[in-house]
Amino acid sequence: MLFYGYVRSLTVVGARVTRVTRVTRVTRVTRVTRVTRVDLWMSRQGATRRMDMKLELVPVPVADVDRAKAFYVEQVGFHLDHDVQPGNGMRVIQLTPPGSACSILIGTGMGEMTDRQPGSVKGLHLVVANIRTVRAALAGRGVPVSDVDDLGGIKYAHFSDPDGNTWSLQELSTQR
Repeated sequence: MLFYGYVRSLTVVGARVTRVTRVTRVTRVTRVTRVTRVDLWMSRQGATRRMDMKLELVPVPVADVDRAKAFYVEQVGFHLDHDVQPGNGMRVIQLTPPGSACSILIGTGMGEMTDRQPGSVKGLHLVVANIRTVRAALAGRGVPVSDVDDLGGIKYAHFSDPDGNTWSLQELSTQR
């Protein structure tokens, strides 16, 4: 496989690009046989930079972390990534919805991230492929979830955690 033009310099291990470090002019790269993602930036002036920003962790304030952990893991089906207590009253619990790249954080002793009013996070969205199937699964696990509302191509159902933080299930008529 050959690349020409401006790309970020690549670190290649076997047939995979493992690190992209800086913008440079590349005239030929030959040892890459399969690349899953290479970002190419071209402009009339030469290389330009792109800034990636990924939302990967959202703090959710709760009054009782054990109750919230049980709700999110046992009833909603989130994966428990971490439950650690590094000391000084701090407890960090990270939970991830199935198939998501973004997690939620609940805990204690983390300053403004955990000192906010429990139940103050409203309208977090979980985008699903089949809202009726997910709604039925949640209801079957004891989650009080609303009926499905079809708003002309976008379907919603809503539920709350024990502290009143609200969530919306969202199904788009044309999934990506």
